[in-house]
Amino acid sequence: MSNDAIIRCKPKLYYWLIGVFLYPVAGFVFTAVFVRPLLFLLGIDLTGRLLIKTWLCLTLLVATWAYWHDYCRLYYTLSISTLSIGRATNAVSISFSEINSIVLALPDQLPWWIRIQRFNPKDRAAYKSLIRARELTALLRLSQNHYLPLNLAYNFLDNGPQFMTEFLYRMRSKIVGHETYTDREIDALLTALSNTLIRID
Repeated sequence: MSNDAIIRCKPKLYYWLIGVFLYPVAGFVFTAVFVRPLLFLLGIDLTGRLLIKTWLCLTLLVATWAYWHDYCRLYYTLSISTLSIGRATNAVSISFSEINSIVLALPDQLPWWIRIQRFNPKDRAAYKSLIRARELTALLRLSQNHYLPLNLAYNFLDNGPQFMTEFLYRMRSKIVGHETYTDREIDALLTALSNTLIRID
């Protein structure tokens, strides 16, 4: 940890272990459902060892890309004067001076195709999880019309809640109310992804 780093947040060990079981299964399904039929149409029949080799190669490629992508993306550092997201070439550093204001929780408005999920018993739990995630998200209004919906309160992230608490405490003077949301911001935040920089013109 660098000298000025206060707290860091990254995935817990079990997050990476899930991929050990998930990617081989996903690779096998993709190979059997998409790759094999497509090659069969081209006159190539994947069977036996060739099928297994194709599955292994595909799984290795997907797993390598996914692990590296998450390794670089899911890494957050709070220092004395900056908030850093990601690492390596994906790293983005946000100076506290670039933060104009912060609103706790995203707007209540959601697209109609998400709102109707609350009426389906099978989708109701997912809908409630989405609502809860939006409630725990802090919207950072940055300079040059950039915005960051920040939410690290996920179970798979180590130090997530502590990170958010420490960051919001240090930024408490910049926290404003929901009434400051503009129609333009509400429309742009309907389907905003957490922890991803966006621009609202």
